Amino acid sequence: MTNLEIVQKLNTAFAEGCIEKMRQFVANDVHWNVVGAITSIAKEAFNKAGGNKHFIGLPRISIKKEIEKENYVAIEGEIKCSQSDGRMLDAFFFDIYRIEEGKIKAMQSFIIHKKYEWD
Repeated sequence: MTNLEIVQKLNTAFAEGCIEKMRQFVANDVHWNVVGAITSIAKEAFNKAGGNKHFIGLPRISIKKEIEKENYVAIEGEIKCSQSDGRMLDAFFFDIYRIEEGKIKAMQSFIIHKKYEWD
């Protein structure tokens, strides 16, 4: 399986809400940084974040671009999901993954909400 295929399978499992499937693609000491929200978590904490308790239902993910270079994969896309606080998450995302020995070792996510308030 290529590094890109590993990331694609992780994102498919995330969209399905299947943490057990997600777990098989990440290293035990995975580090995930959602800029401004979550920083460096290991696999056990990843299990909780992957099954985001703030979502209602499953997220709708639309992948726009995928880039694979050596042991890095970058994904650009959009995500929409109802949140438990009644708001809608409607955002662009850009994720960078580092893969080692067939497992995702590090992830960095940038999430940009589509609705902006301009002065």
